[in-house]
Amino acid sequence: RIDGEEWTLANPADALAAGMALLSNDRLREGILLDFPLVDNVCLPILGRFARALGLLDMAAMRDTAARAIARFKVRTTGPTALARTLSGGNQQKVLFAKWLETRPKVFVMDEPTIGVDVGSKADIRAAIEEIAAGGVGVVLITAELDELTSLCDRVIVMFRGRLVAEFSGAAVERAAILHASVSGLQAS
Repeated sequence: RIDGEEWTLANPADALAAGMALLSNDRLREGILLDFPLVDNVCLPILGRFARALGLLDMAAMRDTAARAIARFKVRTTGPTALARTLSGGNQQKVLFAKWLETRPKVFVMDEPTIGVDVGSKADIRAAIEEIAAGGVGVVLITAELDELTSLCDRVIVMFRGRLVAEFSGAAVERAAILHASVSGLQAS
């Protein structure tokens, strides 16, 4: 249910139509297109916005969109026509954030958003998550990083061996309690 409307999500197109975006935990196999320029990576899920007569795409508008997204996320690159494979892992991850934010999601599911990125990119990504949430987008953060849970989340649900074992909210979102529940399968009382 998104904005009070029931959705049956059978495929990624349904999820996008409902206002959902997913940042996969495997950017190389399920996220970034390494041999494509950044403009293609950023604009792929929103190609309809750039459609013109006779099935042509407005390439200038696509480059402008990619350039704005690259600037917003401080991606270190030579520009929107650079190939994704020329970027570091952290900058590739920022491109994926930009890509999914261009879909204007209502709910953004992020699976291990800082996995395999350098410390600087990790800080940029965490700041982006805070900005996204502050902008009214619902964020579902799936992570094993306790610091991310305690600094970014208002509510934490802990799963252990496939079942929900603990839920924390507000001041109860604290490192020791989350760690205890995640390794024992029990919520401390």
